[in-house]
Amino acid sequence: MGGVGFLGATVLGTLSKMNAASIASRLYELAGALQERGYHPVAAELRDLANEIRDNRLLTVAEAAEYLQIEYTEAMDLIRSGDIPYVQIGKHIRINIRELLELKRR
Repeated sequence: MGGVGFLGATVLGTLSKMNAASIASRLYELAGALQERGYHPVAAELRDLANEIRDNRLLTVAEAAEYLQIEYTEAMDLIRSGDIPYVQIGKHIRINIRELLELKRR
């Protein structure tokens, strides 16, 4: 029998309804449970996956402004000036959280 199977389909179905932060949080929880049961290599892989998901989140302008603790209009000014790199998806502007981490370090 091919495919991902019942459990895999259930997990994928659940994950498709969650946002990136929730998925990362669930993966951290699962990694902790596996760590406690002695599945150290699998737990490490799940933590790495959770970190990658967390670190590649795309934020809205409002979320980015909140993260940087600035006003929305100031965030838009930084985007327009090129100080905050962004991607445009249709009419929506999104900022990779990694870019904000770099900006905050400066």
